[in-house]
Amino acid sequence: MKKVVVITGGAKGIGLEISNKLIENGYFIIILGRRLESEIQFPKEFEINKNFKYVQCDISKPQDRLRLIDYIKSKNINIYSLINNASIGPNPRKDILECSENSFNEILSNNLVGPFFLTQELANYMISTKLEDSLSYVINISSISSFVVSNDRAEYCISKAAFSMSSKLWAAKLGEYGFQVFDIQPGIIKKGLNYSESFSEFDYKSEKELSVMKRWGISADISTLINSILNGGLPYITGSPIIIDGGMHIKRL
Repeated sequence: MKKVVVITGGAKGIGLEISNKLIENGYFIIILGRRLESEIQFPKEFEINKNFKYVQCDISKPQDRLRLIDYIKSKNINIYSLINNASIGPNPRKDILECSENSFNEILSNNLVGPFFLTQELANYMISTKLEDSLSYVINISSISSFVVSNDRAEYCISKAAFSMSSKLWAAKLGEYGFQVFDIQPGIIKKGLNYSESFSEFDYKSEKELSVMKRWGISADISTLINSILNGGLPYITGSPIIIDGGMHIKRL
């Protein structure tokens, strides 16, 4: 039987790359997203393998999360892992002296509150259906914005800092039930939320100055790590941040 992974935002960007990688490696993926399925064009490989199920679900809405749990229960699905990938950034970005309360609440609702309660609800279900001595995983995709300041998107940074703390909290609680919890903190990933098309104007200079490895990150950097985690490649880590930024966070003179 294929191991089942639930991923939020798994139909585009970094999430799509993660979904594709895991399907290639034999997992069945339940992809959650806010769009109608008819609005999404999945890769041909997805359609050929049929190793996925798309569920329209806005995780910031309690009724959508409840509907998801009801669906999983009705199918008696044993969940191997939850990947909290989906998040949004402020649009437009505004200086911290100008950001609105509406924007602040929207970002925290999508990036913190929704994932927190989805984790709570799914973890309770996973605990109730776990086989003895089996492993389970919660993987949170946060950001180096949890500790790197961007004053033109304060609400995003705050949401990621709190989200990173939630990984530690879940790790401390769920460890007794055989869970590992991971806090993956990407840096600038091409086509990710930290990436702006304007970067293309100074890619070479920025890569040299910001990244020790002298390139931007790509989605495959994240999907490869997640595949390794789910294959048991990091057996003695839980709750700790894993920074994927090419050394961007290293202090240098």
